[in-house]
Amino acid sequence: MKNVLKKLGSMVITLFAVSFLGFAAFAVIPGDPAVMRLKTNATPAAVEALRHSMGLDRPFIVRYFDWLKDFFVGDMGVSYTYSRPVMSVIGSKMPVTLYLAVLSFIIMTAVSLPMAVYCAKNDGGRADRFISGVNQVLMSVPSFFAGILISYVFGIVLRVFVPGGYVSFSDDPGGFIYYMIFPAVAVALPKIAVCVRLLKSSIMSESGKDYVRTAYSRGERGTTVLYRHVFWNALIPAVTFYAMQFVDLIAGSIITEQVFNIPGVGRILMTSIEGRDYPVVLAILMFVAAAAVIGDTVSDLSAMALDPRIRE
Repeated sequence: MKNVLKKLGSMVITLFAVSFLGFAAFAVIPGDPAVMRLKTNATPAAVEALRHSMGLDRPFIVRYFDWLKDFFVGDMGVSYTYSRPVMSVIGSKMPVTLYLAVLSFIIMTAVSLPMAVYCAKNDGGRADRFISGVNQVLMSVPSFFAGILISYVFGIVLRVFVPGGYVSFSDDPGGFIYYMIFPAVAVALPKIAVCVRLLKSSIMSESGKDYVRTAYSRGERGTTVLYRHVFWNALIPAVTFYAMQFVDLIAGSIITEQVFNIPGVGRILMTSIEGRDYPVVLAILMFVAAAAVIGDTVSDLSAMALDPRIRE
């Protein structure tokens, strides 16, 4: 119980810090939301009147605590650009982003788990050295750059899909799923490399422990020991890491959506940054931060439940 309360307290403090720093950053970034909204009609009198109606002429700390009070009751404010509740603006685009993140996570997990086991079984071999070399390259490639390469190779050269030709689920479910595979691969590629490296290291570490030698002494075969004992024990410390990768995949999806012209949260984020629509930007920031800390907390608590040694 003590560890649970400690984790929950840390989660609340982290979210509070992120909200304050994010709000403070928006207060000092150049650009006046009132001016951006009025555009060519931004006369001094009109700007002053609009700033007053938007509450931007109040002291920073007052605006922050008013926003924080509304945040705790689920009110993220009204979008400056769309003149609609922020949650309505983001909520309409969130399903597409979450679908992309979930599909990326499935691809990442489906590829990294067997590949890590294969590399561990063939440690030091040609295939392992080749995969390790490729992983080193992929880990340094941002998801948006991977998206550009995939769009060029599969879209322009091979013409497997039309770059920028987004297909909505309501129009064609099959076409939507097919189109989303390419950005999902772009988002998943760097994470596959990281997960293979970490899980292989965890398997190799478990392979040298006493219980493995005991299993061999009882006459169990190498494959049986690997899949029945080593793999599952190696997976326990990787649970937290895999959970955290999903949060990174959400962030990667938001960025990569711009490359593939996907109308998700990423498009709204870029539009809101350009238009200084801070309520929307701050809401997206808090969503990603909340996903990160909640994912970290849940995965840590799950690891404690799976392995009593962690609770000690």
